[in-house]
Amino acid sequence: MVRARAYVGLAETGTELDRSEIVGLARSADLPLKKIGLALLRGKAIASEVPWLLREMAGDHSRVARLAGEVLSSSPQLWSPADLAVLKGSPETVLRRRGWWLHRSRGGWEAVIADLEFGEVRGRLALPMYFQPTDVQRQRIVDLLSTLSLDRHKVSEIAFAAGIPG
Repeated sequence: MVRARAYVGLAETGTELDRSEIVGLARSADLPLKKIGLALLRGKAIASEVPWLLREMAGDHSRVARLAGEVLSSSPQLWSPADLAVLKGSPETVLRRRGWWLHRSRGGWEAVIADLEFGEVRGRLALPMYFQPTDVQRQRIVDLLSTLSLDRHKVSEIAFAAGIPG
């Protein structure tokens, strides 16, 4: 715990830590060191670390899972929604919710797709108004809308915003 606090202090003073040291902390078996390492890794992850970070998101420690998710969320160019299958396909609700949250963090039409996949279409969806979905996203939306039982108004609203002919 003392060592973890020391790293927090170094980070607060703006001391630049070596990336390999940060990764070592994030991979530590000592929970306080792992947490500070993950917090320091935000924006510094590399593609080869994605599988490990997804495993951390699937772990038992909710705080570690949240921090690993924040690392991935801060570098969305490193992963695709397909990489989240391990979380989104889990029988455990908490893991599916973590996958939904991370997918949703991509924003734009990916957030809408994440909501539709998870069945989280409560209230008013925040639909992107200034850009259209890609052809792949549009087809995914069409496929999802055909499987969900939503009221006609909600389906029409999503279809109109996505440019899906009625």
